[in-house]
Amino acid sequence: MISDGSTSPKIAIPGDNLFRLAPTDLLQGPAMARMLWGYGIRAVAVLQRGDDWGDGLYSAFKNRYEELGGTIIEYIRYDPDKTDFSAEVSTINDAVEQAIQTYGVNAVTVEVIGFEEISIIQATAKDYPALMSIPWFGNDGYVRSTRLLEEQPDTALATRHFCTYAGVTKSDVYKKFEEKFVPKVGYVPGTYACYLYDSIWIFAKAILETGSTDPDVVKEAIPKIAASYFGASGWCNLNEDGDRAVSIYNIWAVYDPGELENPEDYEWLYGPGSEEYGPGKPNWVLAGVYDPLSDSVTWYVTIPAEVGLGS
Repeated sequence: MISDGSTSPKIAIPGDNLFRLAPTDLLQGPAMARMLWGYGIRAVAVLQRGDDWGDGLYSAFKNRYEELGGTIIEYIRYDPDKTDFSAEVSTINDAVEQAIQTYGVNAVTVEVIGFEEISIIQATAKDYPALMSIPWFGNDGYVRSTRLLEEQPDTALATRHFCTYAGVTKSDVYKKFEEKFVPKVGYVPGTYACYLYDSIWIFAKAILETGSTDPDVVKEAIPKIAASYFGASGWCNLNEDGDRAVSIYNIWAVYDPGELENPEDYEWLYGPGSEEYGPGKPNWVLAGVYDPLSDSVTWYVTIPAEVGLGS
């Protein structure tokens, strides 16, 4: 099997029959940690969805963040089926209030490892001034969530929600793929569309170069082909687990285009020309990028960002 979407660290197994073109959370966790550390966050309260995905991502994040010198001031693992987060948010608020006194308001955050339940969590948190006075951080579980923008535009804007999202190398190969993709599909290809495209080509090349459809023969060829394959998503080299070895991570955050000078120079979820774009309309913007080779973040927006209701 070749997967274009699986990210769980639990199936990062050497010698199995699974190859993964999407970067696993063993890469995203450290990218999240560096994002927080590079922003200046030294203390974090974590709300984590209680499933295999959440467990794996939290473990990878925690290990790297503490290695950098950061402190986990509170950790709550919640039931994925929950619809009421009153108790969890209250506990997180108490931890954040204390941490602000120790570290300062610009060095404390809430990290949510979850999916669309972020909208409910954010709605619950809006009544806590301390939680509305700090930036929030996330990941690919809810990055670019349209539900969050629709249901909680003011509070999402107040807390920004800096989130990691695996990115592609915008090379000539990608541009040629985009030129073919857009007329046929109707929109710009996302990261995972690129992974799918490259997965199919690597599989096809393995069959063509070996002249065989024998699974054992194809399996042996795939890592060698991937190592020299630069596709729509970028370099597809695999590690010892048969998973993508490196990946950049784009950082998206909620901004109002009216806040930024020359907003047309930025990449937005809803771009210029759409009815959702414009001053007074919170939107997801590409706010920075994490480079795994230098283990560093380049910010496209000024940090620390203005936060808080009414900012």
